[in-house]
Amino acid sequence: MALTIISILLIIISLLINFFTDKDNKRIIRHIFLFLGLLGCVITITDNYINEKDYKKLESKQSNSEIKLFSTKEELEKTKADLVTANTKIMSTNEELEKTKIDLIESSNKLSDMGISLGRTMQELNEVKTYEYISTLNFKGTDLDFFYASDPNKPMIPSGLPSILYDSYTMVEGGIKIKCDKSSLNKFKKAIDFNQNFPFSYYALAVCDKESGGNNWEGYAKEAFDILKITTKIEGHNPEHDRAFKILNEYNN
Repeated sequence: MALTIISILLIIISLLINFFTDKDNKRIIRHIFLFLGLLGCVITITDNYINEKDYKKLESKQSNSEIKLFSTKEELEKTKADLVTANTKIMSTNEELEKTKIDLIESSNKLSDMGISLGRTMQELNEVKTYEYISTLNFKGTDLDFFYASDPNKPMIPSGLPSILYDSYTMVEGGIKIKCDKSSLNKFKKAIDFNQNFPFSYYALAVCDKESGGNNWEGYAKEAFDILKITTKIEGHNPEHDRAFKILNEYNN
């Protein structure tokens, strides 16, 4: 701006020289000032052109920067939106995983319960298999109510438990009465050695020991009770199992 003013002043001075100087000097001085004025104008125009060009470049750069900034802002907004979407998906996935975890735990518990149930079923089946025949036997060690013979004084006694237990009881109205003499007690113990799953041997020892005021009846009662607890649940078991089980329950109470 200052250079422009100076250039204008030089041109004005060159014009004034026409009026206040002699002819010879006037032309030289006027040309000098005119040249300087024009030079100043040229410099000013050039400078303005350069400044305007730089301004346009700067303006263009600023515009590009604003565009880039706006584009970056849009990308950031898009990235933010993508992060929100991703976070929502992650939360949804976490919920699904948690639900799957709960389902797996429930399935595992069900499988565990099924395993326990199956184990119990297998145990019950094994118990039935083991005690099915025992459940049909009465106190005499047989599934027969009477021993048949042509001579009533010499009945035919089957081998095994019936033979071992014979004469360890007497027949009374409504059932049998256990003998608790030494010979009978030995027979009950021998019957246990012969078949440990037969409950009436333990039952007889428990009854005799309790009636005599002994201290071992509880152990015998428990052995008999544990077996009768199984045999009384087997279909078709002998009713004597129920009677013995009822008496042992009364002992326990």
